[in-house]
Parts: sequence; C-alpha cells; structure tokens
Amino acid sequence: LCRVPKYSNDPRFVRVCCLYAEKTERSSEVFQHLYQQKIGTELAMFWMAWSFVCEKQEDYQFAKKILEKGIRKGARPKQQLDTRFRQFQRRMARHWLNATQTSEHEE
Repeated sequence: LCRVPKYSNDPRFVRVCCLYAEKTERSSEVFQHLYQQKIGTELAMFWMAWSFVCEKQEDYQFAKKILEKGIRKGARPKQQLDTRFRQFQRRMARHWLNATQTSEHEE
C-alpha cells in the first residue's frame, strides 16, 4: 500500500501506520522510514504522532523539531498542528521550570 500514491496521505492508512509505529519498540525507525517514503508527511496526525513518541522517549529537542517541520511543510489541518505545538511549548516550559526548581532545592 505504501507504494500506491493515493494511500500515502490517506488519513486512514496514515493513522494505522502511526498506531503501528507507536506500539513497536523501534518506533523512531518506523517514523523515519515513513518520512523517507513520504507517507503521511502532508498530515498533521503524522507529525503529532512522531513528536509524541519522541516526547515519551524524553527527546524533547527532536520532538520540537518534528512539530516545527510539520508546520513548515504545511501539514493539514494546520490549526490542529499549531494547537499541538503550543501545548508542547507549555509542557516544555513547565518541564524546565520544574527541573530548575528541583535542582535549586537539591543545592
């Protein structure tokens, strides 16, 4: 199916691919492969799912880059991706604030 152009950005197919990627132990590799094959790259759900996996792995910098790349590429729906990026930024602000406060208390 991934070689059939009409499915490469079909939300139903991309959703299944993202769910599969999230459930595997090698999710980063799966998302990288999907990206290289241009599967889902036009859809916000692809970028949000990939970023979510990176965030779960505590790779916050890469998660941010993934969301920014999806926005730059004009993934749709744009509003959904923009909202997710703002939510991510708020989580990161809280994360860094908590980390700073914790380190200050330990000193």
